[in-house]
Amino acid sequence: MAVTKTELPQNEKAAFRHFAKSRGMTEAEMLRQMIHRVLGDQAQVPPPKEIERGNRTTLSFTEDEFWAITKRSRADGFTRHTAWLVGLVRAVLSRKPTFTNEEIEALRESNRELAAIGRNLNQIARAINVDFREGERMKRAEIKDLADQLTDHRRKVSSLIDQSLNRWSVADE
Repeated sequence: MAVTKTELPQNEKAAFRHFAKSRGMTEAEMLRQMIHRVLGDQAQVPPPKEIERGNRTTLSFTEDEFWAITKRSRADGFTRHTAWLVGLVRAVLSRKPTFTNEEIEALRESNRELAAIGRNLNQIARAINVDFREGERMKRAEIKDLADQLTDHRRKVSSLIDQSLNRWSVADE
């Protein structure tokens, strides 16, 4: 259970103690009751994004387990074993991919490539609209090239996602 503390002037502390005792409660019980009245229905656990970063857990491993974790995390592209452990927990809890910094950079590069393909598509559309006769010849070759680029892009992104999701498998690699 979490603890809430505050400092009070001596006279307020004495008045609060007297107030709680006069109602047959300890100071802690009175403070809990006051908090419940003030919060009402809002006394919910905050969504995950609002939970403080200080929520930490310490884990202890044998020396062999620690070195196995370190080896596995490096093999999976993580520079810190703690990041690998956090990724493992998040992947198990959310069933969503977690990426290394290298994989994130690959996805960023992929997005840049998609933006370039989009610009090329706009240029092709503009050229087709300007000259219908040239459009047919240009259209086939350039659209085939763009389709190949998109297929390659989808393959790379799928590979990254599969790599991330399968990273946590228990099979020995």
